[in-house]
This record gives sequence, C-alpha cells and structure tokens, in this order.
Amino acid sequence: MKINKLPTFSIDLFNLVQEYGDKLKGKVNATNSAIDRYKMLLNLAHLNPGVAFVPDVEVDEIFHLHLLRPSYYYKDSINNFGSIINHIPESKLNENSTHRERIELTKKYWFNLYKIELPINIEFSWCGVTNDDINDGKTKQS
Repeated sequence: MKINKLPTFSIDLFNLVQEYGDKLKGKVNATNSAIDRYKMLLNLAHLNPGVAFVPDVEVDEIFHLHLLRPSYYYKDSINNFGSIINHIPESKLNENSTHRERIELTKKYWFNLYKIELPINIEFSWCGVTNDDINDGKTKQS
C-alpha cells in the first residue's frame, strides 16, 4: 500500500470518538480503522485541491467530532496541511454532481493514491471534504 506521510493530530481522536461518538463507541478495531481512513481522506483532499471527496459515515463522524474542537482542528490542519481542509454540507456538495458521482470519484482517487480499495460494505456520508474555498460553491468534477 502506498501511503504518504499521514497527518498527526494534537487531540486524541480515539478517546474523543469513544466518549462522544455514536457509530463507533465501544468498537476498538473499527475506531482505529476509521481514524486511519480519516487521516487518509484529509491527506487525499490536501493533495487534490478543488476536488470534493465523500467520506464514509464513520469517517464523517470523526470529522464532525474533530471540528467540534475548533482550536484543535485549526491547529491540526495548519500544522499538517498549511491550510484548512473544509467540510462541505450536503447541499453544497451536490450542486455540481450527483452523490454517486462523488463516491466514484472518491474511490478512484483513493485507489490511485493508496493502491487499495475502500471497504466494499462501506456506507458513504452525504457530506464532503475539500481543500478548496467552498464559499463560491464550485468544485472540480475531475
């Protein structure tokens, strides 16, 4: 598996998920796997500015929990990527493409970078992740 250096965070995501999460609470292996996918997704967004990716529901929950600690999220984004990786609400994400198209785009870029497939039985969120200014509502269709 080809993985570039993944981000490290100043907040303990595992404990955050176990304390406040819904989908992963009490699931040690699933939590660790989802945290790895979260790091990989943020890395993917960082390396592909302007492309909106769709996280799976477990990763999206971790993203939301991290965002709910804004000082940590800001510090972690700046230290790892030099900019903020944005969370895209469902309404903005689907202005330019369908949900299925975004999922397929995410799978394609994921495989191209990491040389592994996302799990087959994964459920995708309706939100998105991008390393782009989302105020203009435009993201690449690549």
